Amino acid sequence: MKSYQLSLSPGSLSLYFYIAYQFIQEKTYKNKERDLQLLLLEAIIADRVDYVSAMLQNGVEFNYDHFENLYNETLQCENCQAKDCRKIHSIHHRISADVCEQIWCTCQGKMKGIAGDGSTNCKRHVARSPTICDSGRLMCQQLLNYATITHEIRPGTVHPTLDDDEGYFHDLLAWALFTNRVEIAGVFWSRCKNQLLTAVMASSILKNMANKATSAKDRQLYKDLLDHSRLFEERVVHMQSSLYEESEYDAMSLMEKKDDVLGIRVSPMICAHEHNMIDVIGHPCIQRHLNRIWYNEQICFPIGTSEAAAKFWDCFRNACCCNGCTRRIQAWFSPLMKFFIHYIFLMALIIEFSAFVLTDLKIISSISDIGIYEWLLYLWLFADLLEEFGFPNLIRPRMFRRRKHTYWFKMKRFLFNFWTILTFLSHVVLIQAIWVRFFTSSVYHRASLRLYSLGLFLMYMRFLQCMIVHSYFGPKIIMIGEMLLELFKFVWILIIFMMCTGVLYHANMYPSHYDMWSPEGVQYWRIWKIIALPYWQIYGELFLEDLQGMIIFKYQTSLCLK
Repeated sequence: MKSYQLSLSPGSLSLYFYIAYQFIQEKTYKNKERDLQLLLLEAIIADRVDYVSAMLQNGVEFNYDHFENLYNETLQCENCQAKDCRKIHSIHHRISADVCEQIWCTCQGKMKGIAGDGSTNCKRHVARSPTICDSGRLMCQQLLNYATITHEIRPGTVHPTLDDDEGYFHDLLAWALFTNRVEIAGVFWSRCKNQLLTAVMASSILKNMANKATSAKDRQLYKDLLDHSRLFEERVVHMQSSLYEESEYDAMSLMEKKDDVLGIRVSPMICAHEHNMIDVIGHPCIQRHLNRIWYNEQICFPIGTSEAAAKFWDCFRNACCCNGCTRRIQAWFSPLMKFFIHYIFLMALIIEFSAFVLTDLKIISSISDIGIYEWLLYLWLFADLLEEFGFPNLIRPRMFRRRKHTYWFKMKRFLFNFWTILTFLSHVVLIQAIWVRFFTSSVYHRASLRLYSLGLFLMYMRFLQCMIVHSYFGPKIIMIGEMLLELFKFVWILIIFMMCTGVLYHANMYPSHYDMWSPEGVQYWRIWKIIALPYWQIYGELFLEDLQGMIIFKYQTSLCLK
């Protein structure tokens, strides 16, 4: 087999693999199983999909000891410059350099990193605690935006059908995704235990790799990775359709069932939502399941939901009418009813807040100067802070101990969520208004009223979130939010035009002006007048009298007439 192994390479003819496979099958000797495993390794390296499929179907197992040779032969980068490398290795180096250095061998010597002087610069052979499969899984977790999860102890050789774990096919699939082997990745994926969840994760991994490829300006690699990601996403949608047609309720429950894949415990629906797989989330299988949860289905009340309520009025009738105690409890504890009651209270608060702003605010000299409207506002603000930021931080660490995202991923989810930003701004403005009112009420009394008014405006904007659940208004509200994000990108261009035009106007209208930053206060700085003129011109207020000097001319004329 060693002599055959020398002639087997990615450029070898298929005949060579056929001769080697027939030779091993016809002979009966002691190392037959080992030679079949070596032939399987060489077929995987050479990307011979037909031989890999045939050997796996005939029961040939992959040896875990060959993973190191597999990574060395396919992903070893000679004289690699890490981030400047044009190969796929640079993508993983941008994600996690520490994990990447434990996967890719950088040995200069031939004997496991030991050079002639006995030294080594290879971190993979110095720190032998995690295996290369564990490092590959950690890389997948980094690509899926999960924090580092505890390493799993892997046996030497495991048959996937005999062990409770998913076997070695997930590790082989991770290698195929790292190398972007499209056909052979499909072979390994078809041998995995949970194909639905695995396909969702594989699509997300490839999509994140494609996004990292744009930083290397490699458009071809970006396109290849994105096409590979779409292939797995199409497989997920196809599986959803097939399962949904065969058994609706089993397909819906399967999308919410959690399982362990690559060291992460998550459900296909949650994983697809976290990585914006719109086609998967928009499938009728998931949409119907979410609709059932929204109206009736509760964990503590296992009742058939399709017969209890199918739309809002059915749920409302169950809550009000006497259709049985079970139906009534089910309707009152549904997410729809909780949502409805929450926004009823929010509407009442906005009305109360409006009444508070429209009344005359007294300067606080004693506790009696705080009215009932103001006390209700402070009580709601405290409860809203607990609901938005307090309780989630207490509940989520206990419920999702094995599904922890990285802080950078949580920060991006926070910054790119329009409603979360709006909630955060409303809290900041209201807290600042309370601070101004209580500590500097006599000096900045009018400023506190302005801050309360701005907080009320943000509260009205937050109330628009309740309209998202409506089938007609919901898409429009989402479109407005996306348009605002695009508008912020346009604002930078607008600021440049406003500044250059404002400076041009101001320099010619006030040539003798010398005080740019007035020591009298921020409100007297000249920058506001520079910005104001071109800003209002955008809305049609041209200020022709100011630009042509008509106001000064009229003033001088009136003086002469007097």
